[in-house]
Amino acid sequence: MKLLLLMLLLLPTLAYAGFLEDGSCEIDTNCIISRQLINKTTGFPITDAFCNITIRNEDFSLISVSQMINDSSGFYNHTVNFNQTGTFPSIMNCNKINQTDAADVTFRVGIGTRNYFYLFLILIPILLFILGMQRDELVLIILSGFLITIFGVGIFMGLFPGIPDNFISDALSALLISIGLYFMIRASIEYVKEVG
Repeated sequence: MKLLLLMLLLLPTLAYAGFLEDGSCEIDTNCIISRQLINKTTGFPITDAFCNITIRNEDFSLISVSQMINDSSGFYNHTVNFNQTGTFPSIMNCNKINQTDAADVTFRVGIGTRNYFYLFLILIPILLFILGMQRDELVLIILSGFLITIFGVGIFMGLFPGIPDNFISDALSALLISIGLYFMIRASIEYVKEVG
């Protein structure tokens, strides 16, 4: 019981240490990039400028150049929706008569709150496993091994949006599958010996 309590106390620490996103946008959602132009002399908003935004990939290859929409209060907006995570270097260029101004509007697209959901998904079988070990319940250990294996297969097959398909995710999925299968098979053998 003490171990279960310790795990619950560490949950916020784990979530913030490994999964905190500092991004301004979440994957697969509309994100508005917005900046207000202010006249440095008068302090009033500039509402009649023409502004473009240039968005690039992390390798600085061009994604798009688009006109930003003015909402008549000096804010110039552009809506983006990306299906990949990363940092996107972007520049906002504004022109008014003979004046040109540019601003860095680089933004980050992150997974956002999905990480907390994934953490919750993996903690359920871990807590079931701990509970099964404490109470010597082989059925709980078999169930937790099965759930860990399913989670690993899901990562490997790309069923969780936002988890990149790379060496780290493949290694994590292999580790989860092997751990899940090990505990499931080991507990099943013990269960058969106990029953039979």
